[in-house]
Amino acid sequence: MVIADFSGKYTSAENCKENDIGEVIGEGNLEEKKSFSGEIYMQLNMDVKINGKKLIHSPRFAEGIKLVSVWGKETKAWIGKKFKCHVVNYKSMGQTKQCIEIEPLA
Repeated sequence: MVIADFSGKYTSAENCKENDIGEVIGEGNLEEKKSFSGEIYMQLNMDVKINGKKLIHSPRFAEGIKLVSVWGKETKAWIGKKFKCHVVNYKSMGQTKQCIEIEPLA
């Protein structure tokens, strides 16, 4: 039996649920991105495993600060660390959307 899965390779409300537990499985990488205003910034893309599926999680600023405060700045040290998923509503371009934020488990 084939199960159709169109939830994508990034963490989202389609492939992560509230309070799911995940694990960091790679040190990730930095990707250069451009904001809506044209400003260049670096985005961390982390390799994670949630519900048996390998995904990419890109922490938002405040979330990243929390991860660094608990796990430290070196992402290689994050490998094997566990976290809890939270479904969060946010506004983008005037529309309410959902994203996943992760809470580090000590």
